[in-house]
Amino acid sequence: MHIVHNPDHRLHTAHHEMYRGRLVPCHETPDRLDHVLAAVQARAVGALCLPEPVSDAALVGVHAPRYLDFLAGAWSAWVALDPANAALDILPSVWAGHGLRRDVVPRNFAAQLGLYTFDAGSPMVAGTWAAARAGAACAVTAARAVLMGDRCAVALTRPPGHHAGPDFFGGYCFLNNAALAAQTLRDGGAARVAVLDVDYHHGNGTQTIFYGRDDVLTVSLHGDPMTRTKRQAPGFSPGSSVQAVPACQPTCMEIQLSDGSREDPQAADQGQARGRAVLDGARGQSGVELL
Repeated sequence: MHIVHNPDHRLHTAHHEMYRGRLVPCHETPDRLDHVLAAVQARAVGALCLPEPVSDAALVGVHAPRYLDFLAGAWSAWVALDPANAALDILPSVWAGHGLRRDVVPRNFAAQLGLYTFDAGSPMVAGTWAAARAGAACAVTAARAVLMGDRCAVALTRPPGHHAGPDFFGGYCFLNNAALAAQTLRDGGAARVAVLDVDYHHGNGTQTIFYGRDDVLTVSLHGDPMTRTKRQAPGFSPGSSVQAVPACQPTCMEIQLSDGSREDPQAADQGQARGRAVLDGARGQSGVELL
């Protein structure tokens, strides 16, 4: 098994994020990946390898060009506002919210930042773009290994990706690694691809990217946003509303678990049954690769 890891992930080492009205140390840190990488090396579960460079064409296959241009030039634009900004993380202060236009790119950098993000908890630094692009390369390289005959492959990288959409970042995510892997498999000949997301939070970015497409099934198993209390889990997070949209089926599915589901045997059994149904349905489709 190939384990493709990101040698540049430490370039994205942010300092602060906004949480409940104050700046706090960033929770998404390089130590997270270093810990996993050390465990993988200690157990020798697969061959560690470096990614091949990812092309602009691959990125555009998932993300909007204007969004990619923003990410690539964000740090230069930030420092151009004030040279003193070089010592600070990039965090937004305004957003393109209710009733405001999103179809035109503002000239002001602060407004551009608010156009392309949905939270104040995803700081950017000088190396964010390089680290995110190297992470995307890991995902594409792993997918290509599967296309070349590997039974499975792992992309071990950060920053993470499943909250990043076609033209927005947030939740510490800038480029959607899972979506890039799925699109690589499609471009490589897989008839249908399934993305199974088991993160505690909803994979809103991946779902948005593939919403309405019948060649990629997105399945997100996550805490119910209306009941969970864990930090960074607002009640208006994507949730049960998608289940009520018939057009969403069978191309996307959300399996939501309420707080305490582990202690509730009935809820756990229901979640497992729904998960098995999704996986059985995906396996029944010709050409499906499970990510």
